[in-house]
Amino acid sequence: MKNSSVLLALTLLASNAFADQKAGGGDPASLKMKIYGVWASTSPQCTNPINVFLKDTPDYVDILTGPALGGGDLSDGTYECVIIKMSDVIKHTPKTTDTSCIAGTEYSGEVCRAGGDGGLATDLDGNAITCTGDGTSAGVGDDTLFMFMTTDASASTGNRAFEHPLAAGDGKGIKLGAPLVISSTTKAKFVVDATGGVVAGGGECGINPPKFRFEKI
Repeated sequence: MKNSSVLLALTLLASNAFADQKAGGGDPASLKMKIYGVWASTSPQCTNPINVFLKDTPDYVDILTGPALGGGDLSDGTYECVIIKMSDVIKHTPKTTDTSCIAGTEYSGEVCRAGGDGGLATDLDGNAITCTGDGTSAGVGDDTLFMFMTTDASASTGNRAFEHPLAAGDGKGIKLGAPLVISSTTKAKFVVDATGGVVAGGGECGINPPKFRFEKI
């Protein structure tokens, strides 16, 4: 089977997030993530993932600007699962002010917290990852997680994004609206849609889980 080069870039409609879904409101002016690597699997259960790229010391990038994150080779085919290795600390800046969200102010928040209230997390082999921090801007703990995006119809909308899917219908991972299709004759872009996802309240400023999909270009 022919191998095609893949340059993974992010094309966003609004923003990105991984907290429990809450009533959202405004859009972010910037959204920064630290991404260590990407894997892809032809199985919705993310089995036998193929590494696309891996970085030892990545920097935070504003994914609203559609940056190229890295590249590698994948065999032509349809990839039903894409895995992103990332820091669980997300940084975003609201466009508009809404109570505890102040326009132009950058907020840091984590998507996995100590005590399990931020959801469970596992590595590529299904081993548990112990998270730190308390989920507030002041009590952030920087942990490295794997986000499992899968086309499995039962996948979560965000609260189980960092759990490795083990069986069809187990609800683990986060929903991938359309798979990554690799072909020597086509190209794909990664779309992250979290329009209106900024969440204000309780003295904190958060952001809702996005919707992920790949589109042919």
